[in-house]
Amino acid sequence: MARIIAIANQKGGVGKTTTVVNVGAGLAAAGYNTLAVDLDAQGQVGKYFQLQPERTIFDVLVRGLPAEAAIYPVRERLWVLPAGKDLAEAKEILTSRRRREELLAQALKPIARQYDFILLDCAPSLDVLNINALVAANELVLPVSCDYLALDGAREHLATVLEMQQEGYDIGVRAILPTFYDARDRKSRQAVELLRSHYNGSVAEPIRKNVRVSEAAGHHKTIFEYAPQSIGAQDYARFTDRVAHA
Repeated sequence: MARIIAIANQKGGVGKTTTVVNVGAGLAAAGYNTLAVDLDAQGQVGKYFQLQPERTIFDVLVRGLPAEAAIYPVRERLWVLPAGKDLAEAKEILTSRRRREELLAQALKPIARQYDFILLDCAPSLDVLNINALVAANELVLPVSCDYLALDGAREHLATVLEMQQEGYDIGVRAILPTFYDARDRKSRQAVELLRSHYNGSVAEPIRKNVRVSEAAGHHKTIFEYAPQSIGAQDYARFTDRVAHA
């Protein structure tokens, strides 16, 4: 069965989609069949790979379309189940459904054996879609940008995960991933030190600020394709290895 990993934080701008795309690419390059599922109405994962999908996660969750029918190959061993603007409507529609928090888990169950990893790209909120992601996932990766407001968002998200664990849901924190780290910036260093003092072994080595990462997105390439010798590629390769061998 696939390892299902939610990449989530209630705060935006912390590098969730960038992490999904580049960790997904790294896992695929290492020989793992990997599926990225977009749960954000902005549909950034699909846009990253220049998809113009006819079917999306909305069709799967709201209309009951089999997940397999909305999955698109984007690289060797890497597939995407994209989202679109209509996903914003799904929140209201799904709220009235029975066992609404389990809809994603049920949709992924028939395809889980086809993949080694399923990465869930979550929107910066805590709504019915993100609760679905946490229910479906076995593991959580929590990207946290190196600023104090992001640390507050991390605490809130981890508190939600703890509540779900207490309710019997089987999700564990795989890693807290500091992003946009600058070793020359005291604020960055203090943020990582604070995370490590609170969460100890859960905190991964940071993803350093690197303009090549944002440039890669603009060229619709993964960091490994666009700048394989960059520190961004080095950092994401290191984190991918941590995920793969956890």
